[in-house]
Amino acid sequence: MRMDRKTLLVEGEYYHIYNRGVNKQRIFNADEDYRRFMAQLYLENDEESVRLCHVLASQKYKDQPVNESLSEIFSDPDLRRRNRVVDVLAYCLMPNHFHIVLRPRVESGVSIFMQRVLTGYSMYFNIKHERSGALFGSRYKSKHINSDPYFRWIFSYVHLNPVKLIEARWKEEGIKNVKKVAEFMRNYEYSSSWDYLIDTRPERAVLSMGDAPPFSGEESDFEQLLRWYKAGEELGGISAK
Repeated sequence: MRMDRKTLLVEGEYYHIYNRGVNKQRIFNADEDYRRFMAQLYLENDEESVRLCHVLASQKYKDQPVNESLSEIFSDPDLRRRNRVVDVLAYCLMPNHFHIVLRPRVESGVSIFMQRVLTGYSMYFNIKHERSGALFGSRYKSKHINSDPYFRWIFSYVHLNPVKLIEARWKEEGIKNVKKVAEFMRNYEYSSSWDYLIDTRPERAVLSMGDAPPFSGEESDFEQLLRWYKAGEELGGISAK
């Protein structure tokens, strides 16, 4: 899987990373698929690579249900990530694509991290579904986050992505049932919005939350995400399809 890029991803800068399945096909078909990708976001974020398949096959986890193991990994002291290659600020996994907001901590941190995550997940997915060939459409895409308004916009854009699963045209027509959408978002576990908006869970270990845009506390966090998104759109936003 080629990960060489024309644009240098600089340490200490923030980036929006995204990609979708080849030919827009699904890359997540079941709860286990999403949770494996999230576990890889955690395990592969270290100078020392740890393969998820080896962890699940270890004496400690091999006799447990897979989803139980995938949850325990985040709080296992023997698997704690101490030398991260990137800071992950936000992520959202959708049926046929993903978004990640991150900041490289070391030289080539993004390339190291994404190659590990995408290669490992592709191998798992192909074996599970008895398929071969590329799972993702070309190399991942990246956008440099170069201002605070853009940071707030992309932070909201990523976390509001699941809204399209319940109201497909919300961007064009607005949200018709805010209460219903907010409830849906509270139950969407494959995104860091759960960690920012809902409660503490083991999967929070994926994130470097201290560097995210702060919520004001003057309105609901969901309403603030909507406000950040609308403000960014008024400034032009970007298209990250």
